[in-house]
Amino acid sequence: MVFVDRSRRMLILIMTILLLDCFRIGGFSFSAVRDLAIITFAIMEIRRGSTCWRQLRQTVIPWLLLIVATGDMILIFHSPHLRQTVPIVGFILSDLAIKTGALAYGFLGIADRRQIASYWKPIFCALLFLTFMGLVEVMFGSSPLHNLLGIDASWRNEERNRATSIFISPFDYGYINILLLIYFLYLNRHYRLEKWVFWTAVGCCLIGVIICGCRTVLATFLISIVTYSIFAYNIFRNAGVGLTVVILTIFAYSYIPAVQEKADFLLSAVGTDTNIGGSSAEMRMRQYTATLYYVRNDMWFGRGYNFFNIDMGWDEGGFSTLRDDDLMGLEGILMSYMLERGIVGCAFYLLFYGTFIIYIFIRRPRFKQEAACIITLLIACVSFGNMTGELGSVLPTLLFCGMYYKIGLIRYRLTERERRYKEAVLHEQALREHLIPSSSSLLPQSSQSSQSSQSSISLPSARSSSVCKP
Repeated sequence: MVFVDRSRRMLILIMTILLLDCFRIGGFSFSAVRDLAIITFAIMEIRRGSTCWRQLRQTVIPWLLLIVATGDMILIFHSPHLRQTVPIVGFILSDLAIKTGALAYGFLGIADRRQIASYWKPIFCALLFLTFMGLVEVMFGSSPLHNLLGIDASWRNEERNRATSIFISPFDYGYINILLLIYFLYLNRHYRLEKWVFWTAVGCCLIGVIICGCRTVLATFLISIVTYSIFAYNIFRNAGVGLTVVILTIFAYSYIPAVQEKADFLLSAVGTDTNIGGSSAEMRMRQYTATLYYVRNDMWFGRGYNFFNIDMGWDEGGFSTLRDDDLMGLEGILMSYMLERGIVGCAFYLLFYGTFIIYIFIRRPRFKQEAACIITLLIACVSFGNMTGELGSVLPTLLFCGMYYKIGLIRYRLTERERRYKEAVLHEQALREHLIPSSSSLLPQSSQSSQSSQSSISLPSARSSSVCKP
């Protein structure tokens, strides 16, 4: 890895996210390879620490890292299960280095604005493979890869046939298709992919969103398309109105049972079963009530890290060992944060995404298309996380946001450089035409007056001579 350039490292990281989610040998999960890759690549950048810091300090990324680090330190201080060195190091690596480190490395890993376009062939091939495996799973009713690796995913297909392709969760498979759809929309707008490539990629992404069988993914897909259309194609002149509508839609669906019930009823039209399975408005209300019950004495800081997994028995055997059925699934990241981190943790979560979205929204005139991708992915990640939990959505989202952010800055700087060059050329031309004094203006005033009188006296003779010419 030491001799691999940064561009190839970024491609390796993307491929591990797309292709190594469920692969495992014995007790070793290949999904840990991507986590190890981020840490390894970050360590390799230490030798360029001063250069990397000069790039990062001009952006909002250090402030975002500070927000996450502060929230994590508060959580460590108030968590009974984070009192030993190993759990603390593991938590910091998983929450700070891996998640937000992906944002920083996505930014630092881009050196040229065309670099992200050079990845389209391997990403396109990976998308074809994902779609093929998903369709095979739909046709045969089970995943051949899961059967080969001994992965039990039967609980995901109890009520709906959900394709997982080569992912552990069908939710992650559907979300990756949304992320790749935005990627190919961006490439086609800037680099004009061949039509068959673009439409094949779009078709594969739509197939993935449908066959994953998740209403959360379908709702996130609709929100993403609307958001991207607003910011990339100027459907609404006032983008702030569109952003407000999208945010209100997310929170209305996530936290208002009546809105969720009606939305789920409409979304169930794409399924084969008219009875909606899975999560429901009633289940969400029970989860909210149970969460508030358990934090009634710890509203500000919650019950601490891993309270749900350890104290409530989720790690022992999942649904079968959960000590309170009202917390079943604990859907929604804000609900989980409220249980384990309290109001302060929820505030830091909202501050992180809110700061990033508002920062990009304010600066979107500088890099409009890249800003559209970043805002779309962040809103998609927030809506996805608050409908069914974050799962594996944060890492790819922040990685691609970092790449789009760097490309946008490169494009803006090139545009500014060209604009300043054109202004300098026009200014120089103006100086030459209008502002450079003539030789007569440099003469003394007496000589200028004598020359003007001579020219006025000789003017009639000049006219007469010119008239008299045959």
